Amino acid sequence: MKIEELKERLPEIDGWIVDVIQRHQDRARPVPSFGFKRLSAYFASETLRNAYVVLVDSVPKPSLTAKGLAEFEEFD
Repeated sequence: MKIEELKERLPEIDGWIVDVIQRHQDRARPVPSFGFKRLSAYFASETLRNAYVVLVDSVPKPSLTAKGLAEFEEFD
């Protein structure tokens, strides 16, 4: 796959990401609310204040082959 082909698909994948975030937004919890004491050793305070977590049974992933990226068949 050429980089140009991948770049053509990025807006569609970005749209999928935005949709997933919007669907789970009401259950999002700030990272600091989980009480992970050592995260501050690896991430800036501002990053942690602006990061959220949603607990799900399985991590959603887009069907990349359905979006025309056959090279990612094994990922699907």
